[in-house]
Amino acid sequence: MEAIHLHNFVGCRKHSIRPMIITVDITPTTIAVNSFGLLSADVMVSFPLLQPDSKPGLQCLLWARERALGRTCAADFNRINLRRDTRWVESQLLNFENEVEKLFRAFAAKHGLRIELKEQNDLELLMTIPLQEGLSFELNLGLQNGDEINIGFKDFWSYIFPYPSVKSHVETLLDGIVTGDTRLVTKSQFGRTVSRTLEYLEGDDWAIGYKQISGLKVPFIKSRMEYFSNES
Repeated sequence: MEAIHLHNFVGCRKHSIRPMIITVDITPTTIAVNSFGLLSADVMVSFPLLQPDSKPGLQCLLWARERALGRTCAADFNRINLRRDTRWVESQLLNFENEVEKLFRAFAAKHGLRIELKEQNDLELLMTIPLQEGLSFELNLGLQNGDEINIGFKDFWSYIFPYPSVKSHVETLLDGIVTGDTRLVTKSQFGRTVSRTLEYLEGDDWAIGYKQISGLKVPFIKSRMEYFSNES
């Protein structure tokens, strides 16, 4: 099944709906569920002319866009309650903010670290664990686009999604950052960075936790490797 990524859902910020990244299969059911948090039963009412196994992806996306803009569209013949749906989406995202903040605070408390909430307008949530005993660098933690978890330090910034599916993975990476079981591997060629990879120890081997491509890697040319981890 073809998958599509929607980044900064059309019209979201302009129309006071928080932007989301959603990865969905092109079916009426998954489009509606991922876009609006509707139940499958609601979907069959909202999309009365379509079957769950059909692939009218573009039409579904257009309908989703129209609903995000607060307009009545073909999907609303039997179900028009845009204001309620928008409030539901907002409340779900707010719940994610609260949950993620609790996740970050629990992580800091577990390792005896001081954590600070940052007031800003760019992300749904931004918290900082400053350099202190137990952590040899500043660590930034965030939530953006509704369900993306951000881990940031030393020119590295992640977009790990979708939350809450990635919660356990994020906890593993964060714990490893403090214990030394998570490290940042930076590859460079000719003095420029081509990738940054957050690796975590899985048994006796290093596994990829998140990879950030920064530039084009020239084949057959050996990359310079730089390793960075907590030294406290």
